Amino acid sequence: MRYLAAALLLSGAMLFAEEPKSIPMTGEASSYLMIDPKSRALDLKEAFELFRKEKTATKVVIQLANQTSISNILDFNVMQNGTIIVVRYNSVQGIKFMMVNVEDIVAISSS
Repeated sequence: MRYLAAALLLSGAMLFAEEPKSIPMTGEASSYLMIDPKSRALDLKEAFELFRKEKTATKVVIQLANQTSISNILDFNVMQNGTIIVVRYNSVQGIKFMMVNVEDIVAISSS
């Protein structure tokens, strides 16, 4: 009798179970890559140093996610935790400093 009751319970559970909901496909595969902010900051600093060593490069330019750029960069320092970069640059008003989040830097180039 116990086996019959267990079988009825199991079959009843199977009858009332919901169908799994399907996830709509968007047509595009998406993937994510997790990068440690400190590692990213050190890579950006290394790229900055490489551009500075080039004899043909006149100035290093950082392009930010908000479509602005910082040019005439004199110095590029990574803060201790690696999430903020201090940029020292020359402007028409003199030497200025800007704190930039690592995730806001889109590209570093020379011109």
